[in-house]
Amino acid sequence: HLTELRERIAIDGAPIAYAAFVSAAEKVSAAGGDELTFFEQVTAIACVAIAFANVDVTILEVGLGGRLDATNAIRADVAVVTGVAMDHEAILGDTLEKIAAEKAGIFKYDQFTVVGASGLPEGVPLLVDAALAAGSPPQIVDDAMIAAVPPVALVGEHQRANAACAIAAINALYGKVSAD
Repeated sequence: HLTELRERIAIDGAPIAYAAFVSAAEKVSAAGGDELTFFEQVTAIACVAIAFANVDVTILEVGLGGRLDATNAIRADVAVVTGVAMDHEAILGDTLEKIAAEKAGIFKYDQFTVVGASGLPEGVPLLVDAALAAGSPPQIVDDAMIAAVPPVALVGEHQRANAACAIAAINALYGKVSAD
């Protein structure tokens, strides 16, 4: 978050109401949430708040991402990995293969997967192979998909690649594409 913790949980485009945040936090605490890490607590609070808000679609952004991320406890219809690069090596691994394997830990059987191009190009086949091995057919974001993205407000060419991932995820969610 930039200014306030509540901005980590947005419902209908606005930060969660203070009362709703406090109510969800109290429920998490009462269920033993004080034993969780900060990120795990915020993830649990978000899940409780979202359940009470009865939303139609939920987008959960990971922390470091992957197999051991708190968000991996939630079953998703679509999983997105925008790419892999050499980052967070102390936690995710010291090779691209290890990092890709950790990130791919979110792929589940019979789930649609989007594999992006924001990371190192040699990471894409690692993610694709992991998705196929998990029974999670991948949509690979390619140059044509990135080129089709209209200008975005965020700076950096990688933002267009990330936006292409988001569009692919939306299309997958609404059945407009097939991984076959």
